[in-house]
Amino acid sequence: MTVKRSRRFVMAARPVLENDSLDGIEAERWGLCLEAVHTLGRQLYDCWDRFHKCFTTQTRDTSVLAHVYLKGLLLLPDERNYANIARRIIGPDDDGQSLQQFMSDSPWQSHRVFAQIQQEIADDPTLRGGVLSLDESGDKRSGELSAGAGRQYLGRLGKVDLGQVGVALSYSCEDFWAMVDAELYFPQDWFEADHAKLRKRLHVPEGLLFATKPEIGLNLVRRAVTRGLPFVAVAADAVYGRDSSFRAELDKDKISYIVDVPADYPVYTQRPEVGVPPRRSNTARRHRTQLCSTGSSQCRLRAWWTTRSRGKRWNCARGSVVRSK
Repeated sequence: MTVKRSRRFVMAARPVLENDSLDGIEAERWGLCLEAVHTLGRQLYDCWDRFHKCFTTQTRDTSVLAHVYLKGLLLLPDERNYANIARRIIGPDDDGQSLQQFMSDSPWQSHRVFAQIQQEIADDPTLRGGVLSLDESGDKRSGELSAGAGRQYLGRLGKVDLGQVGVALSYSCEDFWAMVDAELYFPQDWFEADHAKLRKRLHVPEGLLFATKPEIGLNLVRRAVTRGLPFVAVAADAVYGRDSSFRAELDKDKISYIVDVPADYPVYTQRPEVGVPPRRSNTARRHRTQLCSTGSSQCRLRAWWTTRSRGKRWNCARGSVVRSK
């Protein structure tokens, strides 16, 4: 395989492409047996080899840094920041700036990765008939300078805190599982004028509009349909299940779903009869007229009824004055 590299990344590429070992990985921390660890490094390299074109642009190929980052996440027990990953994987003198630029500012698009994942699943006949699962994932942040950061509910922590939340779509079939799409959730205040400079600084797309989590989830599901992902149903928790518009749109698209709803969520036990009652004809109204005296005027009543409001019974009427005393 020939990999084109810019001069800036040559030194970073050589040790990675020549060494696919994951020696030093803590098998117990990742829930792996020793036999799995022996081949894990090669599996990671093969995975990178399949997807490395997703990290290239028309002018540069920095895809090798994707392998650096993934390898660092697996090997470092903690403090997995760009500088520490670069020192551990590339060399002790690397400050991690190239890796940070690749992850934060490089123009490669994540949707290319997800599109290839979905295509590989669609091409495998043994993976057909799976289930899509929608869920959100939240990560705590120390400041508000990360895209979409704000005080919001973080499910992983079980409380409201400062952090980022993403809506993720996964695909499962028997003993297979993969995350197949995801989008970052932006709270509504991120679209206000006081966030304009921060949106530009963090490269938030100019045309992005506010969307609720169910709206984002629905878009992810529809993208999976367009890409031919062979799922048979969508599963989601109550964040999505309580949203009637989300369920109605899935019904409209003829997509089967299994969703949670709150225990006190009101439902009909039988299909209700809804509609506009027929309008009474003018003839019927004339037959129901009646004269009454209000003291100073005489009225012709055309309709009358009884209702209750605020614990009291009210006699109501509608008509017109026909004679004034």
